[in-house]
Amino acid sequence: YGVGAYKIINMDWRLYENMNMFVHAESFDDNNLFDVPDGEVSLFIRMGSDFEQNYYEYEIPLDLSRDPVIAMTDAYELWRTSNAIDIKLEEFKNAKIERNASAFETTERYVKPYEYRYQFDPTVKDSEELVKINNIIVKGNPNFGQVKGVMLGIRNNGSDEHSVEVW
Repeated sequence: YGVGAYKIINMDWRLYENMNMFVHAESFDDNNLFDVPDGEVSLFIRMGSDFEQNYYEYEIPLDLSRDPVIAMTDAYELWRTSNAIDIKLEEFKNAKIERNASAFETTERYVKPYEYRYQFDPTVKDSEELVKINNIIVKGNPNFGQVKGVMLGIRNNGSDEHSVEVW
């Protein structure tokens, strides 16, 4: 299950090339900061002409910050680069084209895994490139020329209840 907040807008997103946002996530239980396994909770951003039938969605399984003391002095512990949204909007259109070419039912959620490449600390020269699998989701016939709303939310991917703080 998931929860989200939305904003009704009327925008032509064809004017833009990228979507970027930093995301922070941590366990809400100070007594057990390791209670929520990485990837058990996802952030999603959904945009389209509506939120149920015609939308694009980007989903990121979240890696939680674990040590609040380190996070006070290390920006990359607080704002984990693995949680950042950094994607070309063209990727959504390509997923829709791929879905349409495969004769996948447009009334169902088409999920395309997306390899997000990042570095834990991008300020370190020659640091290792890491890969995380996020999801691009297409349902219906969304159109970036007619984005009427944006929803931002979190989703529990497991069966256990979790308390997390996301900003």
